[in-house]
Amino acid sequence: MRALIIIIALLCGAQAHGQSDLLIKSLIQQESSGNDRAFNKKENAVGCLQIRPGYFKDAQEADPSLCNLKHSDCYDREVSIRVFRAYMKKYGKGKSDIEMARIHNGGPKGHTKSSTDGYARSVQAIMDNGGKKPQKVRRK
Repeated sequence: MRALIIIIALLCGAQAHGQSDLLIKSLIQQESSGNDRAFNKKENAVGCLQIRPGYFKDAQEADPSLCNLKHSDCYDREVSIRVFRAYMKKYGKGKSDIEMARIHNGGPKGHTKSSTDGYARSVQAIMDNGGKKPQKVRRK
């Protein structure tokens, strides 16, 4: 029952802060294909949303309730979503879902960087497919 209450609170909070459920679901697919144990050694990015240490620190500044957590706690999906929401509270106010996806990928000014264009297209394709990665078409 407690887990259900937490999930409902997270989902309601995501709506309140402007991040749609579809955006979060799509980012999880883009970043880790839904793997909560995903790890990128090069960037020290962890969890389903591939949270990097600097991103985590920024999120803690935006939401002090995260300060009792460690970066490695982002292997927990609920924690990763809380961190994402806090980061967007700091940098994503008034932004569209795709702008927030670009910020997630490219940092606080990611929505202005051409280096996040491809990422944005991929996330948009996942969103257009209901939060699932589209099937790749094999060419003969």
